[in-house]
Amino acid sequence: MSTVVVFALMSVAMLTVMFGLGGEAVEIFDDISTSWIERHEEAVQQLDAKIIRTTETPTTRGPFVRLVMRNEGKVALSDFADWNVIVEIDEQAELKVASLTYTTSTTIATDEWGIQAIYTDGASLTSEHAEPGVLNPDEEMIVMLNATSSLIVGTYGRATFATPGGASASVIFEVVQDATYYLHNNPTPPTGDTTSQAVLPTDTTASTSTTLYNYDTNRNASSGLLIIRGGVGPGESDSTKKQVWRSGALTDPLLIAGNATVDLWSAIKDFGLATSGEVSIYLRDYNGSTHTEIGNGTLTDSDWQAGSGTWVEKSITLTGLNYTIAAGNELEIEVTVGASAGDDMWLAYDTTAYLSAFNLP
Repeated sequence: MSTVVVFALMSVAMLTVMFGLGGEAVEIFDDISTSWIERHEEAVQQLDAKIIRTTETPTTRGPFVRLVMRNEGKVALSDFADWNVIVEIDEQAELKVASLTYTTSTTIATDEWGIQAIYTDGASLTSEHAEPGVLNPDEEMIVMLNATSSLIVGTYGRATFATPGGASASVIFEVVQDATYYLHNNPTPPTGDTTSQAVLPTDTTASTSTTLYNYDTNRNASSGLLIIRGGVGPGESDSTKKQVWRSGALTDPLLIAGNATVDLWSAIKDFGLATSGEVSIYLRDYNGSTHTEIGNGTLTDSDWQAGSGTWVEKSITLTGLNYTIAAGNELEIEVTVGASAGDDMWLAYDTTAYLSAFNLP
């Protein structure tokens, strides 16, 4: 009897050990299986993840490098803070290599990168349909890189992107000259006096006219254009209190990022001395029927002429811009004279002497 009891106890002990070891073995096998599945999924995702540049050698201008990247893979991409972004910039004295930190701020500081927006089509700026902030397959994103305080025109750089899932892309870009949009009359170059026109052209071609004609014979007999003070901004309905310039349909998307300036030749009416002036600039995206304001700036001066009895050049700054006008839309510039101006004001433009213009940042 005692032998049977001992055998039974030993059997129970052995089974307990076996089942204990079996449980650990199952757990180990489960861990191995889970790890294998995770690694397999990561490998599949790496094969399915692919980002590319949208043009062979994109051009960029201003303080930011602007690139359009497309998700050509089969998986959605996000977690942008975990992306590795390396930029190589030619600073002539040396080659700067910077690892950029992702930011969601609209103000992108030096050594940072951010996403301006995600689109189904970057050229037309067609909005994404679902999952905001996620770069789904076949979607495009406009990225902004700030690796240096000043890009040198005529140089080339390289930006490399790597996602946590293993997708990567390298982009060679060229730094081109910032564009300047000159304010024109219609026709341009001017050939004589005209009546005022609600909308005038602006483009990147400087005027070749040497004569400042009267652009509003229906308002007064003086050269240039008269704007009545008291304009209330881009919603002003009185055409005598504002002037609008439009670029015509853009053939390519136009990036406006940073601080832009408008160089404006102007004067107090009749070149009135010791008189305050106030001019506001409104920069807008016009799609043929509606407007989107990009930014604005106002310059007020208690003595606009500063003792001068002729035209004076003023610079008006529009700060913190970060916007892309889609191809097919128009750049619009509107000028008004505020109520704090001591008198109505004159504008001069579209001559070699008075090249009033909007300067891209």
